[in-house]
Amino acid sequence: MVSGSTRDSVIASLRSLRLLEKFETLVCAEDYHKGKPDPEALLIAAARLGVGPQSCLVFEDTDMGIEAATAASMATVKVPPPWERFSRGRSRETLNETKSIHDVLQAPRGQSK
Repeated sequence: MVSGSTRDSVIASLRSLRLLEKFETLVCAEDYHKGKPDPEALLIAAARLGVGPQSCLVFEDTDMGIEAATAASMATVKVPPPWERFSRGRSRETLNETKSIHDVLQAPRGQSK
């Protein structure tokens, strides 16, 4: 997990969603100096996980985050904010896709639903 928020805020949010244990590492605002679109935070996360940037898949909701991931040579998935998920004529299938991602995150490590 890479975030521009403080570690305390990230931990509180993930804990309230019961997702904290799903992340091996957290890279928060205190851990890096250059924000998006600089790739620094994403590269720190990859290094902590012991994987190369080319092995990473970044789920991002901002264009600057997509730019950062691209600069880091990481693959990206643009996740629109909730208020955009139903605009532009999108159907209920978007909800099913979002639920599928949530189900994957909820599954025990090494398994997917």
